[in-house]
Formats: sequence, structure tokens, C-alpha cells
Amino acid sequence: MTIKTLSIAKLSLLILASQLLLPSGARTSSFIKLPVSAKSVSLGGGFVAGDNLGVVEQNPSALLSLRGLSAEFSQVTYFEGIGLTGFYGGYSGRAAAMALGFKNYATRDTARDFLGAETGKISHSESVVTGAFSTRINKNLTAGIGFKSYSASIADDSAGGLSTSASGMLFDAGFTHYRQSDVYAFSVTNLGSVKYDYAGATEQRMPLTYAAGARHTVGNFVGLWQISKSDDVRRMKLAIGVDYDIAEYFALRMGMNYIQYFDLTFGAGFKFGKFYLDYALSPHMDFGSVHNVSLGVRF
Repeated sequence: MTIKTLSIAKLSLLILASQLLLPSGARTSSFIKLPVSAKSVSLGGGFVAGDNLGVVEQNPSALLSLRGLSAEFSQVTYFEGIGLTGFYGGYSGRAAAMALGFKNYATRDTARDFLGAETGKISHSESVVTGAFSTRINKNLTAGIGFKSYSASIADDSAGGLSTSASGMLFDAGFTHYRQSDVYAFSVTNLGSVKYDYAGATEQRMPLTYAAGARHTVGNFVGLWQISKSDDVRRMKLAIGVDYDIAEYFALRMGMNYIQYFDLTFGAGFKFGKFYLDYALSPHMDFGSVHNVSLGVRF
């Protein structure tokens, strides 16, 4: 007789589920801070001064870097069919801009006992509905505010299984300064709390994230850098990215971020008229190679 081991998907569920039982400050899900925009990921994740819809997650004031109406769908693939899905849409005019978005993670697996017999189903899901607004204060300065409506649930219908859920409202704010071909930005994100539904639970403040960075354009090169600090991480994070337009319709990208170790990211961008396709590859210590794909359109 053999003992059936946990599948990778089941193991990931248990790891994610355990976050709901952590003390304040550490219990927040990393899902909130995971970028889904392929362009943002390929540039090291330092996108506080970014120039596409991925900036909604890091700095609402930078929305005025866009022009016109745009929409973007993103898919992130990890392993065993586990991934993230995101959709963002927005409009940017001369004096104001706004955007809405939705990000979701969901997976399901079979719960088994130590003999491998099925005992029920276990599932985990998280989602964020995002809204952002930006306005121009003067010729060179914009300000923005945003919100994130967060919800999460874990359901295990096996004997002795854990079932719980969480929800909360978070707020973001930022400023962006435009100076010729350079853009400087600062933001504070995830101001708010999350409430869990198990007995005795109280509202728990989510760790704030402070970020400052810039975008510099020199010919066909675009360089981005960002320094950020989150309340739940002891060290500051440095992110650097370079975007090089080889042709009008094709760009290569590379990024690096550092907290305790260096992580490299790679990517490319393709343009087809009003449509664009972005791809990012980010090697991960725990998950292996993570693939991000974004398909967007601008009018």
C-alpha cells in the first residue's frame, strides 16, 4: 500500500490558505501586490511611473501618461493550471483620466486522507475590483486617488476542513511630475483594512506600500527605476527596467529587482495598429518560470 502525496495545486492551496491565519501585518495576501500587466513585470515591476494600464495597480496619478481610450486583458500562468487573470479599461483626456479593473485568482483541488482516499473538495479564490481617477493640477503635475475592493475565500468541505472568507476596502494615492522627457512619481498604496469571518476576528490593517520612481526617455530607450518599501517587508525594494524600441512595432525589455536577492525579468512588446501584445518571463525561486501575457487596444 502506498501513501498518495499532495499535488502541487493542493500544496499551493494550503500555503495560500495559511495566510488567512497569520497575525496582523503578515496575514495580507501577496495577491494584492502581484502585478498582472506583462509590461510592468518585464521591467522588473517598478512601474510607479509607468505608461500603460498596468500603472493602475501602483500609482493612479500616472493615468494621464496614457491618451484616449484603452483596454487590456492579462493572463499570468504559474503551474498545474494555476494563474491570475486581469482586465483593465480606462480613458485619459487632457485634464483628467479614469480607469476600472478586475483581477482574479481561483483554483480547486481534491482533498484526500493519508491513504489517498478522496474526502472532499478544497478551493481558494481571491479577487480585487480596482478604480482610479487622476486629474491635472498644473501643466507638469498630476494627482490621483484609487480604491481596491478586495475579497478572498477558502472552502474545504472535507471532514475537519477549513472554510473562511475575507473582504475589505483599500485606498491608493499618488503624484506624478512631468518634466520634458522625464517623469517622476510617488505613491502610497493599500491604505485600509481587511475583515475575516472566523470567530473573534477583527479588522486587520493592510501593510502600506510607499513607492518613488521615474521614467526617462532617450531616443529609442526608455528606462524606469523605482524604490519601494512595504510595512510587511523589512528591506526596501529596488527595481530597474529598460525598454528598447527596435522598430515601431517591436520592443525588447529587461528588468531587475532586488530585496534580498537579485531577480531578472525579460519581455517583449508587439504592436499591430491599435492593438498591442506584451509578454514577460520572470524566473521564480518557488514557482519556476512564470509567464505573463497582455493583449490590449488603444483608440
